[in-house]
Amino acid sequence: MPENKDFIENFIKVFLEHSYNNVLFAYLALHLILGRCTYNVRIYKKRIWLDGRISFWYLSPPSSGKSTPYDFMFEIIKGLGECAEAIRPEDRVGMFDVDDTSDAMLIGYHEEEGKGRYVPGILDRGGVVHWDEAAMLLGTSQYAEKLKGFLQKTLNAIGSNSNVCNREFKNDKVRIRPICSLYLTSYFPKDLIEKVLGTGLFQRVLLLPKRLRTEDRRKNSFKDIEYLGTEITKDDLDLNYFIEFFRELSAKFNSREIKFDYSDVKPIIRSCSNKILDLSKNSSSNVRDLMETFQPRYMDQLYIIAMHHACIRGETKINVDDITYAYGIVAGCYSAILGWLEEEPEVNTSEISDNSYFAEVVRIFKKKNTTELPASEFIEDCCKFWNRTDTAVKNRLQPMLQNAEQGYSGLIKTKKGGAVFYTLQLTK
Repeated sequence: MPENKDFIENFIKVFLEHSYNNVLFAYLALHLILGRCTYNVRIYKKRIWLDGRISFWYLSPPSSGKSTPYDFMFEIIKGLGECAEAIRPEDRVGMFDVDDTSDAMLIGYHEEEGKGRYVPGILDRGGVVHWDEAAMLLGTSQYAEKLKGFLQKTLNAIGSNSNVCNREFKNDKVRIRPICSLYLTSYFPKDLIEKVLGTGLFQRVLLLPKRLRTEDRRKNSFKDIEYLGTEITKDDLDLNYFIEFFRELSAKFNSREIKFDYSDVKPIIRSCSNKILDLSKNSSSNVRDLMETFQPRYMDQLYIIAMHHACIRGETKINVDDITYAYGIVAGCYSAILGWLEEEPEVNTSEISDNSYFAEVVRIFKKKNTTELPASEFIEDCCKFWNRTDTAVKNRLQPMLQNAEQGYSGLIKTKKGGAVFYTLQLTK
């Protein structure tokens, strides 16, 4: 097996050639696959346990690279050869798309009115369930609530009594224990944000909301132009390189008998827990209360990702690097959710209009009788002034930076001797 750092960097590199500038998305995809290699692992917390799966939901606008890495991921997951035995050999592709959301297609059914061959539903096939445009799950109808109930049970720890889905229809009864992972994508939901978050489904997966600004689309376009006309005919980083690595890792670690040791890293885990909670300390109470519902589950995700990282190293003793690595991914998602919620006036009732932001920025500079401030000082002032996190502040400053680039009033960000400064630009 290659060194963990090399393997991770190689996977991210190839993924980003499919989905431009989507680094965090690439890490989620990596750990989705690693979860398929370790789903039998149990991470115990006394009487309860976690399994090794990671599921995620990527929220983004159209033409943002949601679907472009599909083939890359499909071929790797198919290459793992991990599917339920009841599936016909020709259908054992490893990644299954949700096209029909009926109970029979999700849970399974018996042919010939309950007397014939069992046909496993999509949640009972192992592998990865890919649900493109999963926004239908964000509805509040009785049908949507039922679907969410099935997914909640799917996400419960493998082998637990809550990891069971039942279907009864006339003479056909089906009871399954789902072991699959979920790969969900959709556009941003409209309205009902608090009601959606109240269902708990978002908290059960690693949620990555990503809005694209004009500058993001410009970078993606330039990358696309850079690759235009280039074909990769031979590459050391082909699919077999990744498939063989994942297979070797699965053969070594995908067992309930393997025990992982977290004893040396509990102090840094406590620090990570505090840091995650502190990310929303400057938010409005409404946003902060919502964000704190994510923290317990996201700590669980941290434990699992750290375990994956240790497996790549070939070890079962979790070290500081494993936790630091996992924290970077979990905190990245947490910060992205926080930035999204702080931009939603339905959630953040302290929202002020877009037109007011630049006027407030001007006021901050005038109060200090200057047109230039160190970045750290300026961001801190904005956080206090708007009662926002630095993530939300930076999101709001981005259009001002773009305005200045186009010659309008705005902000200029510069580096001087290693330090970063913001300069106020006012035009007539």
